[in-house]
Amino acid sequence: MLIVIGGALALTFYVLVAERQLIGQRAGRVLIFLALVAVPTAAAALGAGYNLKRSTETHFCLSCHEMQPYGKSLLIDDNEPLPAVHYQKRLVDRNAACYTCHRDYALFGDLTTKLNGLRHVWVHFTRGAPTPIKLYQPYSNANCLHCHAGARGYETSKHHETSDAHLTDMTSGKLSCLTKGCHGVTHSIADLKDADFWKHPAAVVQ
Repeated sequence: MLIVIGGALALTFYVLVAERQLIGQRAGRVLIFLALVAVPTAAAALGAGYNLKRSTETHFCLSCHEMQPYGKSLLIDDNEPLPAVHYQKRLVDRNAACYTCHRDYALFGDLTTKLNGLRHVWVHFTRGAPTPIKLYQPYSNANCLHCHAGARGYETSKHHETSDAHLTDMTSGKLSCLTKGCHGVTHSIADLKDADFWKHPAAVVQ
């Protein structure tokens, strides 16, 4: 990546210095186009792609100090907190744990997710991050069902066949998966000081 950017800058500098000599020749005009349009555009696209990929990584999410308690909560040694269970049992990719559960899975979901992330950054620098971090909209069942829909453990669970928690109500979003009494225990930030933690050398979060 640094080589591409360095090459683009060097080419641009050369063109700016030698512009008068180049502009009178067809090959020179092509070189000017490459230096001022094509190469910068390609470098920007490569840079954007690299950073978009990096922004899906757990390490990236936890690089903000206000997110570090949420990373720590992934190691709570308890079967109740939902994020900890998913992380420790490798139900999600540990290297992209935050993004896997919090991304938008709609058609333009990646874009929506990144825009929401920028909104968090804006709030961080203008008003300070709220504690605990607040979602801008209720957590969608679609995020859960993206992985669990059709899974035997979900479809045949006796708890999902009761009158209070029927599959159709969860699929339609009428009943949230995070309802108290269902999977209402999430990151448990307030309980971190009293929690026991799982220690494992393969864990991304330590």
